[in-house]
Amino acid sequence: MSEKQQPPSKPSAAVERQHAGFIRAANALARQSVARANHPFGAVLVRYRGDGEQEGEVVLSAQNGVCSGVDVTAHAELQLIRKAWATLWQDGGDEKLWLYTSTEPCPMCCGAIYWAQRVSHVVYGCSHGTLNDIVAQAAASTSSSSPSSSSSTSPSVADGQQGDGENSEHKVQGVAMTIPAKEIFERSGLPHVQVIGPILEDECAAVHREFWPAFFSGAHDKQGSQSVDAASSSSSSSSVSSSTDKV
Repeated sequence: MSEKQQPPSKPSAAVERQHAGFIRAANALARQSVARANHPFGAVLVRYRGDGEQEGEVVLSAQNGVCSGVDVTAHAELQLIRKAWATLWQDGGDEKLWLYTSTEPCPMCCGAIYWAQRVSHVVYGCSHGTLNDIVAQAAASTSSSSPSSSSSTSPSVADGQQGDGENSEHKVQGVAMTIPAKEIFERSGLPHVQVIGPILEDECAAVHREFWPAFFSGAHDKQGSQSVDAASSSSSSSSVSSSTDKV
């Protein structure tokens, strides 16, 4: 769309209180994801008991795995849907669950949620618009302060995302596809998924404000390499120990 998207209306304070706990759980996963050298996104599936929405429990959780898995489709929500089909929904049951995510799901993840036919509500923290603003500011700041645009070489971001001008704009659009999740579900032909958000947006946006400047400056790549190397070393040590035990 050529017109600027209008920001979603803010839910009431009562609605925020109702969903705050599970949004914070998703956001905690987003922070864990960064600690594991991935992007800051997390999601949980929640089962509510009875007809009300007062008592719920997390039945499954997932983090972003784009960098560690070298898979640009490994978004938290898509990871969660895959895990749910491999475990919770394996017997073909049609129980409807709520999906809470730290950031508004992209069109790809909305598609996965829609086709799963097992999610009745999506509740998100940080909106697309806020994420895009944060990414744009981080990209612009890095471009203006660095004489070279080649500092970051992350394999999880498309080529051309470290340049100035048109490339810089392409970079921002590539990080967050700003089609509202609510609009996608409403236009799906079977709008069975209700969308609530943003919830605790400032709180959920904080991890993005910390992450993206480091990402564009290349600091995240260095930290990520160290984390991956450490994980690989630990895995190798465990394998050697296991082999020795068997001998």
